[in-house]
Parts: sequence; C-alpha cells; structure tokens
Amino acid sequence: MAKIYGPIYKLSLGQRQCVIISSPHLAKEVVRDYDVTFANRNPNIAALAFSFGGKDIAFSPYGPEWRMLRRIFVQEMQSKANLDAFYGLRKKEIKKSVKDVYAKKGNPIDVGEMAFSTVINMITSMFWGGTIQGDSNCK
Repeated sequence: MAKIYGPIYKLSLGQRQCVIISSPHLAKEVVRDYDVTFANRNPNIAALAFSFGGKDIAFSPYGPEWRMLRRIFVQEMQSKANLDAFYGLRKKEIKKSVKDVYAKKGNPIDVGEMAFSTVINMITSMFWGGTIQGDSNCK
C-alpha cells in the first residue's frame, strides 16, 4: 500500500483509524520528535489483557513511567545488534503471513487479526523461540 499511498497513510481497521508509517526515517521521527502526541492510545480489551491492564510501553499513558519504559525500549530492544539478530525471525513470520494471504486468495481476510497475529508471532518468536499455538494468521 505504501507504493500506492506513500510512506504515511491512514487505514481504517473496523472502527479504528490507524496511521501507517512505512518509512524507517519517518518512524524514527515520529517516535523521537512526536512521541508525546502518539503516546496515549485507547487499548481494546485484547490489548488490555495482553499488556497487563495497559501497563506496558504500548498502552501506558504519557508520564514518567512511560518515559522510563521508552528509554529502556530504545536502548535495549531497538539496538542495531538486537534488530539484526532477529531479522531472520521477523522475515520468516512476514513470509508466512504473505503465504497465508495468497492461500486465501478470493476469500475475505481479517486484516486486523492477521496483522495482530503476525506481530504476536514475531514477538513470541523473539522472546521465547516459538509462536502462539494454533495460529492461522488470517481467517
């Protein structure tokens, strides 16, 4: 979609409006320069369950705790060495999702669920070496 709409665009996923940033340069600018603007989000019930009631960096309200979590995240999780180390795992999960989409050609796909499942599988793969049980990546 970035080839059609450019490096930043709006996407409606159900009732949610999402801003998609596909350029690493723009993503860096957003998290560095406009972090306060994008810090507060309204999590859905699944996000609250997964993030211990919204107590992680993705759903914590902006404040001292969020700034501390962000600093740790940038220093530890987004270091070049860590990102390089997990490149193969991320690539594998993306390829699996693309393959699942092609397998469902002509059938409806829940893009939100597929994206969520792909990200969760990447995270669990990086942290625990495996993906969630029974994942299908799309319905």
